[in-house]
Amino acid sequence: MDKVRIEEVQSTTKKQRIATHTHIKGLGLEASGRALPLAAGFVGQAEAREASGLVVDMIWQNLGTDMNCPHGIPVDLLDRLVIIRTQTYDVADMIKILALRANVEDLVIDDESLAYLGDIGLQASLRHAVQLLSPSSIMAKMNGRDNICKADIEEVKALYMDAKSSARLLQAQQEKYIS
Repeated sequence: MDKVRIEEVQSTTKKQRIATHTHIKGLGLEASGRALPLAAGFVGQAEAREASGLVVDMIWQNLGTDMNCPHGIPVDLLDRLVIIRTQTYDVADMIKILALRANVEDLVIDDESLAYLGDIGLQASLRHAVQLLSPSSIMAKMNGRDNICKADIEEVKALYMDAKSSARLLQAQQEKYIS
């Protein structure tokens, strides 16, 4: 196995470190790991790295064509993309997800507590509700129980804030912080 070579490329905007394996061919890199200006008729790594910010900016500004495309993505590219339909979770879905997560973590939790966590997930976020499971389990063990009850979740909820509540608190008290 060849050693990994690391090269620093000085860009107009930043320094980039490129690690390459010398046995990889055709990726716009020389055997020494340096970026080729052109590779197989395509723009090589050197120019691609320089132009990437400009390309993203042009796509964002929708420059280059007079076509209006959905989501700002060219139609031919959009036709080849896999689009997955998403929907918001309701309380029942959140309870199922929380029960599954509790099962994975080998936690014992009653239905009332799962319903309470589902309400927390609906009000704050599912991530916050899932993140309350582990500390609630620790709180239950500190109280001498193996199963998580609603009181454990309430106690832990008082200790941890979700991201939205934390942002609102910081915004409300911004004059107390150094900026």
